[in-house]
Amino acid sequence: MAGVFINYRTKDHPLGAAAIHDHLARRFGSDHVFRDCVSMNPGDNYPDQLRAALMKSDLLMAVIGPHWITAAEGDQRLIERRSDWVRFEIATAFQRGIPVLPVLLKDTPASATHIAKDDVPADISAIALIQAFEFSQFRFGADLDLLTTRVVELAPVLDELDAPAPSAVSPPHAAASTTTTSTRDVHIAGNGVIGINNGGMR
Repeated sequence: MAGVFINYRTKDHPLGAAAIHDHLARRFGSDHVFRDCVSMNPGDNYPDQLRAALMKSDLLMAVIGPHWITAAEGDQRLIERRSDWVRFEIATAFQRGIPVLPVLLKDTPASATHIAKDDVPADISAIALIQAFEFSQFRFGADLDLLTTRVVELAPVLDELDAPAPSAVSPPHAAASTTTTSTRDVHIAGNGVIGINNGGMR
């Protein structure tokens, strides 16, 4: 069981996703919280490992900062690319009936805004209809606790896990200290991935 799959954009305040991951890993154990750059080892096949974790997840948490929608390369927003990992992960969660919890990062100092249906591609537009959790740096500890409670409500199987001892939480890999970019492109058609090419970016 992968538990919680953390979806985030590296160009959009990835430290928010890192803080949430660390807190949830201490509560549920690192084996039950997936974030790509710390949950995979050097030499792992990125697309295969990521898809496997996603398919086993009980909940996808989409961590959304102020640049989540607008992050772009050239004149194209990343979210518009069919090869965008963030889009692929959310679309797959909806296709497979995995609960999706949007988490809006506030006061970073800019704040993420609620997503409008017209702001995102059709395959993930359902995210606009989901009530988001607002996470503020000014309520950091309290919001982490509230978020953990909501995670358990959406994925009750996680409540059956005993809180691990501190030593049971695996330390982040060295790669966690660097900006993470994927090395693959994915292309989505229907309900699956039909191609992988070099050069993709989260």
